Amino acid sequence: TISVFQVVFSQRMMAFLQYKNVGDELDTIRMTVRNMRMVSLSGELSPVTRINGFPWRLRFIPSSNWSECKIALICDKSTESELWACKSAFIIKIICGAVLHIKRLEHSFNCWGNEERGMEEFVRIRSNFDAKEEPVTVEVEISTDANGEKFTRKQQLKWFLPTDIVLVIGEEKIHVNKKALAAQSDYFNALFFGDFKEKNQEEIELKDIDPEEFTLVLKMMYIDEPVNDSNAEIILKIADQFGFKILSDKTEKFLMCSSTLREHTKLRLSDQYNLRFLQEFLLPHYKSVYLVHELKKSVDYKFISDEMKVKLFEGI
Repeated sequence: TISVFQVVFSQRMMAFLQYKNVGDELDTIRMTVRNMRMVSLSGELSPVTRINGFPWRLRFIPSSNWSECKIALICDKSTESELWACKSAFIIKIICGAVLHIKRLEHSFNCWGNEERGMEEFVRIRSNFDAKEEPVTVEVEISTDANGEKFTRKQQLKWFLPTDIVLVIGEEKIHVNKKALAAQSDYFNALFFGDFKEKNQEEIELKDIDPEEFTLVLKMMYIDEPVNDSNAEIILKIADQFGFKILSDKTEKFLMCSSTLREHTKLRLSDQYNLRFLQEFLLPHYKSVYLVHELKKSVDYKFISDEMKVKLFEGI
């Protein structure tokens, strides 16, 4: 049986793309459809091609009578990271019989909104496939402005990991696994495996911490407890204090995509905890004098830094 898809990878010179505002790596993903009628009407996905730290896929969707198809380029980074974004440039080549279609595009992919699933109708092919029954080859050359490996990867701890250290928080004793916690936290990585006296202790006391708040964070790491409007600020506080970057990313994404908190509160949190993506997401909303005036009347304004205030007034 011949596979519907054949995916091959090839390196290209950056100069070929002729985009100066994207990254320095160029790769190609190619998909060949041997027979249109072998493809389900619900569409088919190519295997993943890793390009500059991002997982890419092509999606092929025929019309109901196989006279036309849509092809989508998908950046599937959300399967690996909570928070990410990249600007990409492409050259799309479509070969159908003796016909060659070439298209150049730029597009921004990110983890918020609808962009993470790609450009679902970024190019179409029209041809009488029923008569020709010719293979269709799609080749997309991709360059990105960022390396996907820099974004923090998702991890989830397991309850069944053996515990080897006790954290004492107030009157509570919380049993955890050193390596598992260190993998999520810069603070605990240094505490357990750095040059500190605590690394050889069986119990470590954490002072000035609310045990309920810390337990909430552990639940998020172990059983994927959801972020909501009530716990978002608590999570950001603990994540900032102990270097839980993955949880900070997850909460930042929630504030951009799902939260119903006021914009002023989100802006304060983005400033207070240095949430760069959230800041870039919110600042365009404050280009009107009215919104800035409303912000100045809010309780959040007095907690906003002078640096953020300068950014706000520059945008008006």
